[in-house]
Parts: sequence; structure tokens; C-alpha cells
Amino acid sequence: MTYAPPQFPTGSSLAELCREIKFVDAKTRELGPWKSGAFSILASHGCLAGWIKKKDGGTEASEEDIMRLLVAVSSCCLTTALALTQWASAVRIISKGNEKIRARFLPDLATGRQFTTVGISQLTTSRQHLRRPILTARRKNTGWSLDGQCPWVTGADSVNTLVTGAVPMDSEGFQASPHFYILKLSTSGIQVAPPMKLLALTGSRTSRIDLKNALTEVVIAP
Repeated sequence: MTYAPPQFPTGSSLAELCREIKFVDAKTRELGPWKSGAFSILASHGCLAGWIKKKDGGTEASEEDIMRLLVAVSSCCLTTALALTQWASAVRIISKGNEKIRARFLPDLATGRQFTTVGISQLTTSRQHLRRPILTARRKNTGWSLDGQCPWVTGADSVNTLVTGAVPMDSEGFQASPHFYILKLSTSGIQVAPPMKLLALTGSRTSRIDLKNALTEVVIAP
């Protein structure tokens, strides 16, 4: 039987969501929203499904309702709001995949049966002064494998999958345009560093991820 997520919270249902998020705020700031139950609260109230199209198992909320939700959650718990934006970024990338990829990942993300996060700072800001990409991909008989680092990943030790970006390299070292990849964080060759000690938002569980010949689940070409 297919589970249909609740409708996206607005009005009184949004107010009730905020009360529940606020109730676990202290635990979230210490352990993160995954272990505190905050992310499960978001899922049970239909928040996660709103970012996902109906054809992919979501409820497809309007951008206006999504913005109201983010403002409301931020006022209750900044740590949960930060983690939610990273989850949403990962979901938007997955949503660009083909039908098979979307069907494999999005329904479970909509209902909170699986959690994901994004790690793409190496493509935009982190380590851009280096001449060689810090995260590269190579095609093998078994698929794509990644080597290098994701310097900043929120919830790295608390989620099931990572959506990241890497630069494909051929056998002669030539580079192609960056592609997106999805990996299970239980995959061999992935090492998650201890969460960083931050001045604020320590509960975001932000860590560096080191990858060595780590096989990906799927690739999403630009």
C-alpha cells in the first residue's frame, strides 16, 4: 500500500508544527534535528512532501507556502531550519534526475523514511584556489567512483544519503563539467569526520567527508 503524506502545513497546522519543533529545540541544538526527532516531526506534518512534485510522491506546495514554513521554523529552531534547507537543496537536485532516479529516492524522502543532505561547496566556494578539483569522479565497470573531499556537509553523520558534485576525469586526466552524484553514506570508502565545533549551530552536525574509491548509486548529468 502506498503511503500518502499529509497536506503541507498552513495556518493552525503550521502553528502546531512550530510548537512541536520548539518542544525539542534544546535536544536539537545538542544532537541535531535527525536524532532529536525534529525531522520526523517535519515529515509527519507533511513539510517534506511539499518540496516534491505530486507525480514523484509529494504534495507540491506553492513557493509562498514553503517560504512561510521556512520563516516559521527558523523562528522556532535555526538548527532545524538550516538542516531543512540542505535537505531541500538535495531534493531539488534529485528532482532533476530521470524518472527512474526520482522514483527510487523521492517517495521515501517525502515521507521521512530516508533522510538526505547536500555537499556541493567544493563546486562553489570551498578550496576554489586549488588548481585541481578536490572531488573527482571516474567511470568504472561497476559505475562511477569518487575520490577527494566534501569540505562542508550538514548532517553528515545522521542521514542515509549524500547528494554531491564532482568533476569527471578520464584516464588521461582531462576534466569534464561537474556532475551530481548520489551516494549511500554506508558505502565503503566514505569516512565522515567528527562534527565541527562551531560558534553556533553545532547541532547541524556539519562535517568533512573524505572519499576514496567510493561507488555512487546514480549520476545526474547537468
